[in-house]
Amino acid sequence: MRRLVPLLACLLAAACTWAMEDFRFRTKEGETAFDRAVQSVEANCWGAKLVDKDRALIFSKWQAWHTGEGVFLSRCMISMMPDSGDGSAKAQDVRLSFAMRKCPLADVDDLDKLAETCATVFEVPESVADQVTPAAKRIVADITR
Repeated sequence: MRRLVPLLACLLAAACTWAMEDFRFRTKEGETAFDRAVQSVEANCWGAKLVDKDRALIFSKWQAWHTGEGVFLSRCMISMMPDSGDGSAKAQDVRLSFAMRKCPLADVDDLDKLAETCATVFEVPESVADQVTPAAKRIVADITR
């Protein structure tokens, strides 16, 4: 039984985290995909912080998630590339990912400044994942068409 307790604790801890994943997909309406991506980040990912049409990059503002493990910060990042497979400028390869930081309990008035001091993480508590995952799905749906 003594050997089982640490194993069960590890399993419970693992069940409560979500591994960060990238979303890679294509859009057929490449001419308007960037504008749709900006609108979707504004609506679903806490607003756009950086919009660079020349480099086809969009970063959202940081969002703070308070948990029992500390404060987690998340930021959506979208990059687009013309699809080299068919030579058409109409198709776009899109990558949506999330930057995540774990911070101790702290003042969250200036999230940009706080993010500089926090550790990058690739797993987040389920409570954070439950907020980020639906946003990612809406963004993918908005851009994919």
